[in-house]
Amino acid sequence: MTQSRLTLSFTPEAPQPYDVEFFRTFEGSNHVQMYKLITGREYGAPIRTDHTRLPISPKRFMQTRLGRIETANAEKHRSFYAHTSTAVIPDPESDAVRFSPENQLIYRLNKNTELEGRNLPITSEQYYKSDGFTLTPEQANALRNNPYDQPILRRHFWEESVAEGDVQLTKDYIDNVEKRTGYKFEKNAMGIFLPSTKGVRLLYVWGVDDYVRSGAIGDDDLGSDDGRLVGEVAEPQVVAKKIGVSLDNLLQGKI
Repeated sequence: MTQSRLTLSFTPEAPQPYDVEFFRTFEGSNHVQMYKLITGREYGAPIRTDHTRLPISPKRFMQTRLGRIETANAEKHRSFYAHTSTAVIPDPESDAVRFSPENQLIYRLNKNTELEGRNLPITSEQYYKSDGFTLTPEQANALRNNPYDQPILRRHFWEESVAEGDVQLTKDYIDNVEKRTGYKFEKNAMGIFLPSTKGVRLLYVWGVDDYVRSGAIGDDDLGSDDGRLVGEVAEPQVVAKKIGVSLDNLLQGKI
C-alpha cells in the first residue's frame, strides 16, 4: 500500500493541530477554490484554518480508487468525479490539445483570475512552452466525434499521461473499471472528452459505477459551478517550491 506523502509538522503559523483530512474536496469553480486549497485559508482570512495542500494528480486519484493509499477512502473516491492537477490546453492556433501535468499556470488561479469564456486564455508561446501528452488535430477531432475512438491511442494516453508511465497501474485500473461497470475499454469505457473551445481548464476523471465509466473529461470549464478539486495535504515548504513562491508569502496567503 502506498503511504501518504508526508509526516505532518505544526508551525507557529499553524498552531492548531487541525483534524487531518489528508484528501479534502473543494466544491465550486476551480479557479476560485484553488487559492483555498493551496493556502489553507479563506479569502481575506487573517489565519490559516487548514493545512497547505496540492491538487491531486490523476495518478494519485487512480491509486486512491484502487485502495493503494492508506489515508484515502477508496469507495468515496470511486463514487465521485474530481478535477486534477493536469491542465488541458487547447492549441490557440489549431485543433490540437495538450495535457500538461502540474503546469505552473494552474497554481495561481484565484477568484480574481480573468477568464475568457469561463476558461484561462493562453498565448501560443505559453502553449508551446507547456510540456505534456499532445493529441494532433486529427486525433483530437476524431475523439471529439467519438470519445471512445482510437483505443490504442487512448490506452497510450491513460498509461503515459494519466498514470505517468505506470504500465501495471494502468492495467489494474482498466481491469477494475471494466469489472465494476461491465463496459469494455476498447468499446465504451474510459473515453477522452475534449473541449471545442479555447482556454486552459483542468482534467477531471469521472467516477466508477454501473453507468459512469471513468472518462477523462477535458471539456469542463474552470468557471463552472460544479467544479470539485481534491487537495492532498503537503508541507508548506513543498507547496511553496512547487508553485514558485517564497515560504513566507505562501504562509501569508500572498500567492
